[in-house]
Amino acid sequence: EHNFGTIDTIRAAYKRMIDLKVITPHLLLNFAQYLQQHQYWEESFKIYETGLSLFDWPVLYDIWITYLSTFMERYEEDRIERTR
Repeated sequence: EHNFGTIDTIRAAYKRMIDLKVITPHLLLNFAQYLQQHQYWEESFKIYETGLSLFDWPVLYDIWITYLSTFMERYEEDRIERTR
């Protein structure tokens, strides 16, 4: 899908995997990164949050670290309250 699809078809494919609960942590992180590359920052943060509810420890740690570091890198000091 990445090679021939549009951003809408790619988003639909990943969301379908999430709905079916067949997405892996690696695919979830790839999807969030893909959205960030296309400037869909808020949607990528929602994907991280979805991953936090789908997976358990120890995989959860990698998702948290990636989510927080990406958020802080993106917003720095602008959204301190949301970061907390």
